[in-house]
Amino acid sequence: MNVFSLFQLLDHTALGEALRNNRVLFPLISSIHLLGLALLVGTILVVDVGLLGAGMRSQPVSRVATQLKPLTWTGLAVMLITGPMLLTGEAIRMYCNWLFWIKLGFVALAISFYFTVRRNAIADGSSLSPTKAKSVGIVSLALWVCAVVAAKSINAFMQ
Repeated sequence: MNVFSLFQLLDHTALGEALRNNRVLFPLISSIHLLGLALLVGTILVVDVGLLGAGMRSQPVSRVATQLKPLTWTGLAVMLITGPMLLTGEAIRMYCNWLFWIKLGFVALAISFYFTVRRNAIADGSSLSPTKAKSVGIVSLALWVCAVVAAKSINAFMQ
């Protein structure tokens, strides 16, 4: 099965049909998706600003990251559940949209960076040089901003 066949299959699911034919369902799931995005990116932003040397200076970044981790994971889970659900409602349109693929690429990069470089940098804590901490914060923020801008651009260019 190739990727297009998978997208066709998604497009013809009961959920896909329901999302296209129900005025309330798509906006409801989309709103939940955006709340997950706010939770995910909001908590990451707080920690990344700390890595940049701004924000909460009274607590170590590693402590703030640990305290926010459950919220970050909740936001990620909501996004990973609702994103594919939304995709079923417009799978063929998304398959043909190059901005969708750019968004997916940035999301994959941002999540990979979160679970590798960023997590290791935060775990190093006080032994991390200020330059490296700032670099990690900048790259993390840049990846998430690019993912969000690409996602917003999908809707802007489709209308």
